[in-house]
Amino acid sequence: MSDDTCILIPSCDAFSDAHPPFMACMEKYWPYRHWPMRGLSEYGWGEHPLAVGDDMGWCNNLIHGLEQIDEDYVLMFLEDMFICEPPDQAALNKAAMLVRDVDVGAIRVGPGAEECEATDDPGVGRMFRSSNYRIGTSPTIWSKEFLLFVLRGPRINTAWDFEIVGTKQSVAPSGKAILKMTQMPPPVQVLYTAITRGRWEEGALNWLRRVDIEVETDRPVKGYEVGQRWPKVESDE
Repeated sequence: MSDDTCILIPSCDAFSDAHPPFMACMEKYWPYRHWPMRGLSEYGWGEHPLAVGDDMGWCNNLIHGLEQIDEDYVLMFLEDMFICEPPDQAALNKAAMLVRDVDVGAIRVGPGAEECEATDDPGVGRMFRSSNYRIGTSPTIWSKEFLLFVLRGPRINTAWDFEIVGTKQSVAPSGKAILKMTQMPPPVQVLYTAITRGRWEEGALNWLRRVDIEVETDRPVKGYEVGQRWPKVESDE
């Protein structure tokens, strides 16, 4: 395995209640990780804390964090997307090699309904330039150079800007192809997402309890997210 890749989880101290269950899921479902996991926030968190100091906004924090690390490639997703089954390491290794192509900027390895065209590899698609959410926060392996290119686009400040405005930025003349691992389930299966508009999603909390992970939080709880499906556990069978 190459040492030029890391797992990068951008967050902030306001979401610190998500950090313990995130790490508990990582230890439960992905204990033997070949890549270091860097938790980004004002003070840093997780195995290899990545501190950015004063909060400068989601995108600027991420830019500052990326400028601090030595790795050239990052598997990135959010702190409220909890690993819920062991990742397909062989597929991740394949994706990590594909993203090294000079014409490829990123490869999606998590869930998403983005449309894509076929490639010579039946397990890999190429996202259309017209695809909505061509840029997203679902687990994705990025070229750091391309990720910084997207983040430095005009009017990109929040995670939502990153997905909406960043999608437009990604199809600029200097943009690159974005691939997608099309296998089902995807190589990295996560709860998507556990916190919505500042409130815990009830289904996420119930699932975490069923797999013996407790959450300590003062954050309000909302009802089940429409369309969200939580993975089964042994007691559900």
